[in-house]
Amino acid sequence: MALSGHDVKISIFCADLSNMSEVDRLFSFCIEREPLIDTLVNNAGIHIGKPFTEYDMDEFDRLMKINVYSVFRLTQLFVQHLQSIGGGKVINLASLAGLKESQNQVPYNTSKHAVVGFTKCVALENARNGITVNAICPGIVETDLIKNVETKMESSGMSRQEFRRKVEEQITIGRMLQPQEIASIALFLASSEADGMTGQTLVI
Repeated sequence: MALSGHDVKISIFCADLSNMSEVDRLFSFCIEREPLIDTLVNNAGIHIGKPFTEYDMDEFDRLMKINVYSVFRLTQLFVQHLQSIGGGKVINLASLAGLKESQNQVPYNTSKHAVVGFTKCVALENARNGITVNAICPGIVETDLIKNVETKMESSGMSRQEFRRKVEEQITIGRMLQPQEIASIALFLASSEADGMTGQTLVI
């Protein structure tokens, strides 16, 4: 495990975030182990790309439950907890897709637009409670999600190299982001240096 060499305490809880009872259990698990926990990062999400007219409601429902409902419920529980301990941080992973339109990902973009709006509203309600709520809107990050898309494109006849070239030529800096670049921004937002920031969407 990447953190095993550091002086940190690690707990793991596996949950299906499309199931709100499991979301509640996840929250209880965290509070039982760390009663003074003061930072929540909503990072889970799924992506299903296809033309709008080809989506079925079960796919849309699952995507919204994981990308939006779990963020709503975990944040709701966590903000109640933060109010009781005097403040803290909520950091939501949205996406550039939450700020613009895209081909063949209507549900995904819809979910990320929801996270951006949600972030601003929860931040406003808690601005005087010592609670900051901010969102990070990354571009394309080289994660398993992208690797899965590469595999799908390869099965349809496009090589991984060609897929990567087409993606990267559309990116201003000419490359995909690395996960640690997003983590660095999350660490900043979780630190005291960002105490004066709330309701913001940071684009990378």
